[in-house]
Amino acid sequence: MEEAISYITSVFNNYKAAAGVRHFHGRIAEIGPGDSCGIGLMFLAEGCDEVDLLDRFFSPRDERHQQAINRTLVQQFPQLSSLLGDRSYSEASFSKLTRHYGESAAAETFFEAHKGYDTIVSCAVLEHLYDPLRALTAASSALNPGGIMMHQVDCRDHEQFSTHFHELKFLELPAPLYSPLRWGGGPNRIRLSSYVNALHQQGMDCTIYVTGLAGVSEDIGPCRIMRQIAPEIIENSLRYVHEIRPRLAKPFRDMPDDDLMVTSFLMVAQKGYNS
Repeated sequence: MEEAISYITSVFNNYKAAAGVRHFHGRIAEIGPGDSCGIGLMFLAEGCDEVDLLDRFFSPRDERHQQAINRTLVQQFPQLSSLLGDRSYSEASFSKLTRHYGESAAAETFFEAHKGYDTIVSCAVLEHLYDPLRALTAASSALNPGGIMMHQVDCRDHEQFSTHFHELKFLELPAPLYSPLRWGGGPNRIRLSSYVNALHQQGMDCTIYVTGLAGVSEDIGPCRIMRQIAPEIIENSLRYVHEIRPRLAKPFRDMPDDDLMVTSFLMVAQKGYNS
């Protein structure tokens, strides 16, 4: 229980710090919340109008455990009590919180039909989407003017190969060989610059906070933009990438250094008020 509450609080506080806001407001969408509505409840505790939770697939869950988590959040944020329809503390008992499942809830299509959001977030989800760039484009169009998106992206292999080989081993496989692993739930191998370019095509500037670097075992500290990371850490990662690059399959072999160096990042983008 303590671990679950700590995780929910940590992720939510990271969103607030990245957005640079004291309180969130308006309509919220969370992509891929999985078995927990905890982040959604945190947004509602801030006074947001409504929260949509989007998942293409249903995640198995321990209902009693999730109810206990929700009960604890209500105890910590008593303002959530007014949203309870009953005292089961189930996800369905909270008003203003709506769960969406199925193909129509896939981020690639959901935001083509649902607009008017003030904040859209995800944590370790985009790397699993079938078409994350289409999802990012659709989400951008669904934001209100001044709306903000924050996506934590994990570009690692999720231990497909890295437990026995180097951490970029999965980038050695050509697309036809990797395809069964991707469609079996593995990461989609979309790298940093593709996300940034997709946002730029929508006229959105973004800030990238680096949270992980290839070839670096030491903690790089809190979320930082690249130039804030210690030069020796950058050098170590760059050296590692230069050593591994000749082994990689195309197109990874020809990608910029940053695309191979950055293994996880928080992407923050705000829509212009004149958009």
